[in-house]
Amino acid sequence: RGGGRSHTEMDWLCPCFRAEGRRVYRPRCDEGSKLLDRDHLCSVSGSGVRREQRGTWLDESDELAQSCFKCGIEFALGTRHHCRRCGDTFCLACSSRRAPLGTSPDPQRVCDACYAAAAPERELLARHVPILDRGLNLALKSLLAKELVRVRLNAAGDGLDISGRATSKTLRLAEILAVTAEPLTVRTREATLRFEAAEPPVAFALALKAAVAQAKKPDLAAAVDANRDKIRTDRRRAEALKQHDQALAARRAANADLRNSLKQKYALSSA
Repeated sequence: RGGGRSHTEMDWLCPCFRAEGRRVYRPRCDEGSKLLDRDHLCSVSGSGVRREQRGTWLDESDELAQSCFKCGIEFALGTRHHCRRCGDTFCLACSSRRAPLGTSPDPQRVCDACYAAAAPERELLARHVPILDRGLNLALKSLLAKELVRVRLNAAGDGLDISGRATSKTLRLAEILAVTAEPLTVRTREATLRFEAAEPPVAFALALKAAVAQAKKPDLAAAVDANRDKIRTDRRRAEALKQHDQALAARRAANADLRNSLKQKYALSSA
């Protein structure tokens, strides 16, 4: 099916075209293309905001994979394509765009919705997370004194570690309400932390804002699975309603036939 194409050229084709038994080529993610099980889109390292957002790969045998998730057109042979970010199936027109995902520079096939979402996620992983990992030495202001502290992203990637001689705390990114740069201020429901620096940490504040926004978004894999479950439920309800309407129409037709036969019977008996 590759027609003599190189391995790099084959990466542009959807895995639906390159199935080999129960295993299939998956698009490149972190360390190059590999043969992976159908049960997983690809292995994604990291956690928290370091984690590359990926949905679960929709198997071609699934009933949902028989039509485009966007326009609803039913697939003919060889027209199905997977979005490399959400894992859903789309027609060629609805998955014609390509965008780099995560820290990989290689463009990959994505649907229209994921094309818009991929840019800020890539900027977060490639630009903002390294800034948060390096951290800053800042002066934490309190009512009575100042304390030199180290502020950086924690190992789990879901919180901001603040450590000093007298202070040791972690602020969960999803619980941060607001971040300002001049001066650096982090506000939560419980407290407002103000920091001083020789120069306004504008880049750090922008990175922290981006990380907070990402942490508050629902996990892509969970959102994709929930959407598929909703579609399946809606289809079952629609099918049940259709069967109910068909059964009701059949009963009405049977009642109409019975009435007609009774009318004919009484007409003959009266005659």
